[in-house]
Amino acid sequence: MAKYEKHPTDEGKYQCPICDYGHGEGNGKSRQAVSKHFKIHTSDPIEEADIPESLNIKIEENDDSKPEWLSFDMSDESGEVETESISPLASSFIKGMSKQELPTPQKELRQFYQTQGKMMSWIFTGIIDPLISWYGRAITTNPDFKVSRSEGDVELLTDSSAQWLEYRQIQLPVTPDIIMGVTVASMYAPVMYKIHKKRDPNRPSLFKRWKMRRTLRKAMKQERMKKDA
Repeated sequence: MAKYEKHPTDEGKYQCPICDYGHGEGNGKSRQAVSKHFKIHTSDPIEEADIPESLNIKIEENDDSKPEWLSFDMSDESGEVETESISPLASSFIKGMSKQELPTPQKELRQFYQTQGKMMSWIFTGIIDPLISWYGRAITTNPDFKVSRSEGDVELLTDSSAQWLEYRQIQLPVTPDIIMGVTVASMYAPVMYKIHKKRDPNRPSLFKRWKMRRTLRKAMKQERMKKDA
């Protein structure tokens, strides 16, 4: 059976062949509308009895099934586990980046730029300050040299950054790549720093060992060249 038939009076219009849908002068419908109406009113619902038993599987039975390799315990047998968590400042920064959206007339622009100011302050306190601390320890030979900011300093930097960004109409570029990079760096950078700080001073670092092997290979190469000459 056809899903539609031409309307007898309305040019370019159609009507349903099994009911009054679209019938009557001036009531003609489009071909898509009549076809959709026909499909809705003629399709038979699938009964549960018509489904083969092999396909009639209850999802609830497999909810608790999980491969054994996914069930593992990361706890130490000794009970002493050192956990390194992301700092609250980095966590708030990452969450703020994930929620960033282009400002719209319906939203408060000042609140938007305030969040941008917090991101800017995190860049200074989370990236620039540690770099200056590292530079200061190398120049002053003071292992305890560290740049620290008070809560008031951070708030002042946040407010100043927010005002500057709003004045210049600048939006910090936030992409999923940047969010992923900051998340990974926040998770592993403090751990690597702690490992480096607690390393055995009597054991040369990887860079020093590489440099020593490079110097040794260079000396052996020069010695072979002298023998060949």
